[in-house]
Amino acid sequence: MSGPCGRTSVPIIREVEEISTVNMVKTIKKIYPSCVILVKVGNFYHVYGKDAYIFSYLFEYKILEKEGVPSCGFPINAISKVENILERTKINYVSVDRRNNYDEEEKYVDKQKNNYEKTFEKSKQTIDILLRIQKITDFLKQYKENENIEKILEEMEKIISDERREI
Repeated sequence: MSGPCGRTSVPIIREVEEISTVNMVKTIKKIYPSCVILVKVGNFYHVYGKDAYIFSYLFEYKILEKEGVPSCGFPINAISKVENILERTKINYVSVDRRNNYDEEEKYVDKQKNNYEKTFEKSKQTIDILLRIQKITDFLKQYKENENIEKILEEMEKIISDERREI
């Protein structure tokens, strides 16, 4: 059940210039809560909130923050690859174009086989762990010449060694 479902306007708000993209996505999410919302902005597509975690997990895109909300982006020439992977993993999506008052461009919705929530939970857990690892790595790099770094590294190595023995 893939492909265009006809060009329809998202029946929400027409004063688009006064509304940020993040707020518009939140509004669209009320209509499609279990769909990834792909927002075409110029030569890129962007995803926000929970969708950013899914994209970071599936495509290894870096999560940034926009207006305090997690976001990811990718070039428009990758859209076919992205849609194929979303459909193959049974994740519903709706793509909209910011320049055209957030009109729907493409939609894939299969209410019977939607893995959106399951994929989000797995994505969130994985990305949160990777972010924690990155914070630790950044900390260690920052304090590499600190006299206590040797003690910290020894403790970490001991924990790792103990963990390996238990496995």
